[in-house]
Parts: sequence; C-alpha cells; structure tokens
Amino acid sequence: NQFSEISYSQAMQRLGEIAALLENGQISIDNLESIIEESKDLVKVCEIKLRILEDRIDLMGEDTD
Repeated sequence: NQFSEISYSQAMQRLGEIAALLENGQISIDNLESIIEESKDLVKVCEIKLRILEDRIDLMGEDTD
C-alpha cells in the first residue's frame, strides 16, 4: 500500500488539499474516482494511527494501576 509509511499529519494535510481542490472545482470528473479512492485510503490511515495511539494510551493507564 502506498500509504503504509505516511504519517497522520501527512495524511491529514493531503485530505485538506483534496478538500480544497473539490471545493474549488479543480478536480475533473475523469479524476474524481481516483481522488475518492485516495481519500478513503487516507482516512483509513488516520483511523488506524488513531486506534494505535488510543491503545498505547490505554496501556499506559493500565501500567499506573
């Protein structure tokens, strides 16, 4: 997967760029499908990275008990 090494911040930045392109009408219908797929992949990356962080925080909380 081309997104496996991307950071959360990079994924969010790219999603912001895509949103701006969509809002400004700068994406052609021909490219829309690939942009949607890229966006879905970036959202998955963010979800996974947040889930990992939540798990680490939970483990840190368990260590203090």
